[in-house]
Formats: sequence, structure tokens, C-alpha cells
Amino acid sequence: LKPENVLLFPGGRAKLADFGWCAEFKSAGRMTFCGTMDYLSPEMVSRQLHDHRVDTWAVGVLLYEMLVGSPPFYAKSTNQSIHRILTADLRFPDTLSAAARELVRGLIKVDPENRMDLKEVLSHQWVREALESAP
Repeated sequence: LKPENVLLFPGGRAKLADFGWCAEFKSAGRMTFCGTMDYLSPEMVSRQLHDHRVDTWAVGVLLYEMLVGSPPFYAKSTNQSIHRILTADLRFPDTLSAAARELVRGLIKVDPENRMDLKEVLSHQWVREALESAP
């Protein structure tokens, strides 16, 4: 998941595109290393076994970028980016609400066991308030 692959349509609809590296999980996990560096989870960067929770991480990175205007782990070098990913080094602007920060932090956890699942995301205060205020 990355901004270039989210297509927006009139009426507020969004669709995901470019499933070129998409794979169906039929086992406990995968070892593939693919994608854009800014959106890779720590387990992918470390070339560890990973599962669907890499997508949860990517949702958090995408949400951060949509709210802040830049990817959370951007750095001058690849090594610096990798370090920031491996430590989940998040820096929020003061203008971002506490609820939005909490949601992003819940999605971007180094340990995939500690990441929010999508049910938790849908019931999160920030998401509920956004859905209630949507036209």
C-alpha cells in the first residue's frame, strides 16, 4: 500500500490498484522482500518471516502520510530510513490530534503482535468520529 496505489473517485470512494506483488497467504508466513522502502515493515526490512500484519503497518504509514504530507521514515539515506523503520521512529507535528497519533502509533508497532488489527482500527475513536462526520 502506498498513496500512488489509492485511486480516489467522486463521492468519496477509494479503490486500491496495482496488486503486482500481492500474494495469498496459504501458510504461516512469507519471506519475500518487495515493495517501496518507505512502506516496508520491520520484519520485511529484516528479512524475517512475515504475514498479513505487514499490510497493517503499511496502512499506518499511509495514514501518517495522508495526515502529515510526507512518509514517516523518510531520511537522507537508505540506512537511516531502515534504522527509523526498525525503531518505529515517529515524529508528529503539533497540529495532529492525540486521537490520530494514537491510531497511527497503534498501527506502526515494531512487533507485529502488538499492532492493532483492522477490527480495532474500525472501532477506534478517530475513525468513528471521521465516519460520523462524513457527508
